[in-house]
Amino acid sequence: MECLGYQLSYISSIVIKKNKLLTSYYHEYIRYAEYGLSFLYSVYNGVYKNCNAIYLSTPLVYNRSENSDYYDWYKYFIVGTTLVFEDLLKLGYTKKSIRIAKYQVLKKLVVYRIYFARLKNDIDRKKLAHLIFKFYNEYSLFWFICIPLLYTPIPFLRIIKMIIFKIRSIKK
Repeated sequence: MECLGYQLSYISSIVIKKNKLLTSYYHEYIRYAEYGLSFLYSVYNGVYKNCNAIYLSTPLVYNRSENSDYYDWYKYFIVGTTLVFEDLLKLGYTKKSIRIAKYQVLKKLVVYRIYFARLKNDIDRKKLAHLIFKFYNEYSLFWFICIPLLYTPIPFLRIIKMIIFKIRSIKK
C-alpha cells in the first residue's frame, strides 16, 4: 500500500486471482464506481490479509485518460482516492500507509495538475483550494507547494517552467 498507493487504480497495473477480486461485496464495489475507483478498493480489500505479489515496474498497457465526454479529474483523483483510502483505513490498513498513499496522490498527481492547469489558466483557484484543503490540509506539501502554485501569477510560473527545463537540459 505504501509503495503503490493509487497506482493500482489502473486496471492494467495488476493481475489478480478472481477469488481475491471478488472478496468485495457489490455495495462496496459500486460505492466507488462514480469515481472510477471500484477496482482499487476491491484489490486492496482482496489482498489485505494475504498479499503475495510481484511488482513489474515496466508498464505493459498504457493509460488513456480523459478519453470520455465528461471527465472530472478532481472528482476521481482528489475525492475518489481519499474516499477509498479512508475506507481502507477502516478495513485495517495502517494510518502510516494511508498517509503515504495520500501523499503520493498529492505529490505525483495534484501538484502537476495544478501547475499545468494554471499555465493554461484553466481552473477555478478558490474552488480547487477549498477542495484540496478538505482532504490534504495536514500535508506541508499542500501549504508550501499547492497553495503557492494556485496563487502565483502565471507569467512567473512560465519563468519557473523555463528554468526547470534549462536545468534538466544541463543535467543531460
